[in-house]
Amino acid sequence: EMTSSLVGSEMCIRDSAYMAEYYSQAPVLGILFNDEGHIEIYISHENNLKRVELSWDGYWFSTSWQMKDTEQLPEYVTDFIAQHYAGYSIRERRYEISNHGNYYCVRLITNDDDIIVSIRDDSQE
Repeated sequence: EMTSSLVGSEMCIRDSAYMAEYYSQAPVLGILFNDEGHIEIYISHENNLKRVELSWDGYWFSTSWQMKDTEQLPEYVTDFIAQHYAGYSIRERRYEISNHGNYYCVRLITNDDDIIVSIRDDSQE
């Protein structure tokens, strides 16, 4: 059963127009199945580990990656976090391109809370 699932996901990757257009030369490092029933494909691309999320029939939902330490969040993002999430620390910063727009996804933590805030990238409009 696991073999047929992996074979199906490899076919999905190979047949995906999105993967063929944008990541045809990127090595696939791993494949996972998420809670929504989508396929998460982990690839190496442009010196980044990227996560590409597809449906079983190859429809693209999103691509995301960790922001490098040298990449700064835009001022409007840090201002929003300071205004609405005072007392939280930034744990992780990802950039996500999706069919709904591009977002900065910031994981924030306190002693008793752990949340992810997604803020639209206004520069892409």
